[in-house]
Amino acid sequence: MPGAVELADRGCSAVEEYYREARAEADAWQSKRVAFMEGLFKKGMHPDTHPGFWDGFDGGDPPSCQDIDQPAIGCTLTAMVSWLDAWLPV
Repeated sequence: MPGAVELADRGCSAVEEYYREARAEADAWQSKRVAFMEGLFKKGMHPDTHPGFWDGFDGGDPPSCQDIDQPAIGCTLTAMVSWLDAWLPV
């Protein structure tokens, strides 16, 4: 089974780069969402009990995932299996 360095040489760096960018975008969106919720929680409001809870949220929709081609998915899964194989006892 190829190691992590070999996988990176096969184009996995594109998957890793996409993940870093997507993770940063998702974290930024989640931070806006949490800040909004905490402000309303302090006022005693909750989305389960206040129908208009989300009306003032201007953080937009959550980020969506782009389509990743099959070889990239296979590359990512192979990297995960390789990592697990190296770190988990048999």
